[in-house]
Amino acid sequence: GDEFRRSALQQAQGRLLRTGLFDGVVLRPVQSSGRVRDVELLVNERKRFSFVFGAGVTAPDDGPRVSGEARLRNLDGRGLSLWGRGRASVDWRSITLGVLLPEYRASLGVELPYLPGLPVRAAITGLLNEELDEPTYRISRSGLTIGLDWRPSNKLNVEGRVEVQLRAPIRVDSVARLNALSDIPRESPRQHPQVLVLAQLSAVLDLRDDRFNPSKGLYLTGTLESTPGASVPNSPAFGRVSARTVGLIPLGAGGAGIQVEAAGGIAFGYDGRLPPVEWRFRLGGTSTVRGFRLDAIGPTGERSGVLETQGLLGSGGVARLVPVGGTAFYRYSLQVQLPLPGLKTWRFVIFHDAGNVVIAGMAPDGIDPGFHPVLHPSVGIGLRRITPIGPLRLELAVRPERLTTLGKVFTGEAALADVLQVHFAVGAL
Repeated sequence: GDEFRRSALQQAQGRLLRTGLFDGVVLRPVQSSGRVRDVELLVNERKRFSFVFGAGVTAPDDGPRVSGEARLRNLDGRGLSLWGRGRASVDWRSITLGVLLPEYRASLGVELPYLPGLPVRAAITGLLNEELDEPTYRISRSGLTIGLDWRPSNKLNVEGRVEVQLRAPIRVDSVARLNALSDIPRESPRQHPQVLVLAQLSAVLDLRDDRFNPSKGLYLTGTLESTPGASVPNSPAFGRVSARTVGLIPLGAGGAGIQVEAAGGIAFGYDGRLPPVEWRFRLGGTSTVRGFRLDAIGPTGERSGVLETQGLLGSGGVARLVPVGGTAFYRYSLQVQLPLPGLKTWRFVIFHDAGNVVIAGMAPDGIDPGFHPVLHPSVGIGLRRITPIGPLRLELAVRPERLTTLGKVFTGEAALADVLQVHFAVGAL
């Protein structure tokens, strides 16, 4: 046999694992000694059919959720696979109001066979009546996506896809209707959907030492999204660019470390309009600025009545500020993680987040573009419990300027959620 370098064998092992056809791939020498030894390859092939069920909760943002995937693998011996996925969740806000407004999605997909000698995988995905339910809008979407995934190494993944989508705005808060073409609900919206063609190119570079419980390294992502402009009649014409960087710096061998994160993005319209309501940027919540409620940071409009989350658009009552989303955002986060004596799998965390969302350029009439203040800061503490699927996270976050109103919580003049945000989630990112 031919002689192989150790690095070449490791690359071959990685390529076999990335096919998704094997649960395990082991390369080992046949002989226990000797300068020149034979190498044997042991693989454990995945079962042809599999079903995965999961459940989780993110508080106070997404609420409880369940998901499942059924997959039929390797139908032709080269990686052709069929799969179906489903997910359903209920927002905490609707639970507290006693009105269940579920958000769900279902999709079917085909993963095409591998191209011999190339680290490329193609897939065709169909989206079936996805419902996006947020405080200021509810959108129904169906569509077809063709994607190409290029993974030249275990650290780098580049994905390109083209999606043809049928979108129908079911409900959009009257203040958030900033795009007359795409934000205004139509009569019988599901029977008269709007066509949206979108191309996306994204890249992920993961240089962390562990995918689930990292202690050092760098994580970089970048995404470019664009429609074909005015070439599709009566369709939204916009683009977006966004990027994110996460750096982890260990402090000794005991589990202490620092995590620094920065992210930003900009959206633009080709026809002079703002992007559709669901494509505008928002900040606030478990994964961005933790001292604020979900999507609470950014440009706002004012009107009387209660928010659409309560299903009402009354004209009476006090004025409300309605988040409408923006065309540019920036944020950063600094986090210090410390080990707890005697508790090997527990960590104590101190963090600071800040960011903002604005409407770049001229804002529509009656809309605050969000430039003041420049940053919306928050600080907090948390606990981490290290598990095989990533850390369990419990975090308490506050907005410094709201600390003076803490006394009003005890007198009933202010709600606790206006001062303190409590988050529970799973995962390192």
